[in-house]
Amino acid sequence: MAISHVFVIGESIGSVRIDEAFQEEVERRLELIRSKISDHSALSKRAPREMVRKFEAFKQVFGEERLVAEEYYFRVPGLPEGFDDEDAKISGGRMVFT
Repeated sequence: MAISHVFVIGESIGSVRIDEAFQEEVERRLELIRSKISDHSALSKRAPREMVRKFEAFKQVFGEERLVAEEYYFRVPGLPEGFDDEDAKISGGRMVFT
């Protein structure tokens, strides 16, 4: 049996696309709150990337019974723990994903 290789050029697929979609959603939600926070420097430009790194680690164990939940919370670097925003789905300084 011969094994052939397929190369895909141009579009992201699989896990990479999931990471990109997560980052795009994080960036979209952060834009919703930029005008609502007094210290814009608190929201680092690195915040989305830092959140993606945590998401990538989370994906490695996703599906384990102990981690099954209806909501998942990811800390937003630079936001105070008491920060809430319903439009951006942020509660206690954490972005909520369902």
